[in-house]
Amino acid sequence: TAITPDGTPIPDAVDVDSTPDTTDDDPLSDDVIDNTDGDEDDHDIATVMAPTFSLGNVVWFDVNNDGIQSADEVGVAGVDVYLFVDADGDGVPDGDPVASTTTVADGLYLFDGLAPGNYVVGIPGSEFDVGETLHGYLSSDPTETDADTDVDLDDNGSQTSGFVLSGSVTLVGGEPTGEVPDNDPNTADPNENLSVDFGFYQPEFDLALRKVLASPTSGVVAVGDTVVWTMTVLNQGDVIAESIELVDYVPADLTAADPAWTAGANGPVITIDGPIAPGAEASVTFATTVNAGATGNIDNLAEITAATPVDEVGDVLVMANGLVIPDRDSTPDASNVEVAIDNVVDNTGGDEDDHDIASVAIATTENPTGTTTTTTPATSTPNTPLAVTGRTAGQIVLLGVMLIAAGALFIVFGRNRREDYAEE
Repeated sequence: TAITPDGTPIPDAVDVDSTPDTTDDDPLSDDVIDNTDGDEDDHDIATVMAPTFSLGNVVWFDVNNDGIQSADEVGVAGVDVYLFVDADGDGVPDGDPVASTTTVADGLYLFDGLAPGNYVVGIPGSEFDVGETLHGYLSSDPTETDADTDVDLDDNGSQTSGFVLSGSVTLVGGEPTGEVPDNDPNTADPNENLSVDFGFYQPEFDLALRKVLASPTSGVVAVGDTVVWTMTVLNQGDVIAESIELVDYVPADLTAADPAWTAGANGPVITIDGPIAPGAEASVTFATTVNAGATGNIDNLAEITAATPVDEVGDVLVMANGLVIPDRDSTPDASNVEVAIDNVVDNTGGDEDDHDIASVAIATTENPTGTTTTTTPATSTPNTPLAVTGRTAGQIVLLGVMLIAAGALFIVFGRNRREDYAEE
């Protein structure tokens, strides 16, 4: 309504350059009041920016598995980290990740520009696959499952199917200040929560196999003989082992003759139930017979093909990718292609310590000359007497005859000398 200076209404007055209405469909330019660019000057806009938040912070190797990052425990670079929305704050991600990033040199990660709300941070199981940085690692224990306590450098990760996830974190303002390290220079400190951390430790699961000849102790056998081997599994790590599977690669010159072992695709197999505690060992025997036509040295190899690592209460130690933690220095398999050095259990010389060899030799064969020869075992057995061959036996007999003849001549010569003295 237009009025005169003295307050008198002016009937039918009209705005000269705009039309008052409630349609909100006119062109808008902020703070323009002269109708520039088609803006209707009785219509304007203003914007209010909602605050944004950030969430971080570090992934580290928790060497002593105490759930706290110590000064000498380093961050892990190159780990993929995902961010999930958790609208109801129940700690379960709502659908697919809404953002992802990768840890930098100090193990730091950051999600910024976030709207207020509830979030979960996670590390995918693929980071634990062979060749990845976290292969062989488990989430630290103990864990602070409440990731919203705003405590720096404590582990907040819990392993679930396919992920290591934090608990739910609420970003609404009044976030912790003075976090160390602070890797977000752009967000106001009260809007940063840089306290969601993940620690990982590596259990030492390490089994080795030693195979020896149990009988005959001489190491020399003949066709039809029974040969017994002993296989000992040594637990060289700090993890309990159960269900240790062994295979014996029976060579062509031997036949398995042990009902405790069952037929397998690569040779007879057996399972040691365990548990085998760290520093302990367990042994099994395996009987074979020597086949007709066997000659020379016979090498027999065996290998650990599988084993299950468990904790003190018997729970299987499984990584976030669903696989058990691996042996730290060998790969259980049934390939029989690795280097095998007799009784080496520390991988010296390229030997894989879950794979071992033992040998016997076929005793005596007769050659066309009528003499006999004996094959010496490839691996000597302590306190084994030297084998006497046909050739060495003949040499000993000849030497004995020569000594007897020399003795007889000495006696005759001595008697003649006494007679000569008597005549004189």
